[in-house]
Amino acid sequence: MKRILRVLASAAVGLAVAASAFAAEAEAGVPVAGLIAAGQYAAAEALLSERLARDPADIEAHYYSGMIPVLTETVDRYDAAIAHLQRCVALQPAVSNHHLWLARANGLKARDAGVFSALGCVRTAKAEYLRRMFPLWSQINTTGKYSGEATCVSC
Repeated sequence: MKRILRVLASAAVGLAVAASAFAAEAEAGVPVAGLIAAGQYAAAEALLSERLARDPADIEAHYYSGMIPVLTETVDRYDAAIAHLQRCVALQPAVSNHHLWLARANGLKARDAGVFSALGCVRTAKAEYLRRMFPLWSQINTTGKYSGEATCVSC
C-alpha cells in the first residue's frame, strides 16, 4: 500500500511540473501545448484527432492524446491514454517523458482500479518511472532479467 501511495504522490508532483512544461512549449509556438496549457482540452483533442486521422504514426499527437486524460483524471479514458502512450514508447523508447506519462496513466488507473488490477498497474507504473529516471532500466525488469518492455496483463 505504501508503494501505491508513493507512486501516486510522484504522479501529483509530476503533474505540477507538467504545467510549467506546457507553458514553455506554448511560448515556443506549439499550438496543442498552448491549448492544453490554457485548459482548452476539447479543442486540443479535436486538433489531435484530426492529426491522428491524417497520420496515425504522429508521435506528438499520441503523446498529447495520452496526456489529456491523465491531466483531467478522466477515469473512463485511462485505457485510451495508456494505449496512446504505449505507442509513443514503442516508436521512441529513448524519450523519457513518454515513460513518465505512461507511468502516470498507470498510477492513476491503479488508484481507481480494484485490488488485483491495481497491483499490476502499480508494477507497470514503477517500471516506467524507473525507465524515466534511469534510461538504462529498459534493459532490466524488476526480476533482474532482460526485458525490452513493461507490459501489464491486467491494464
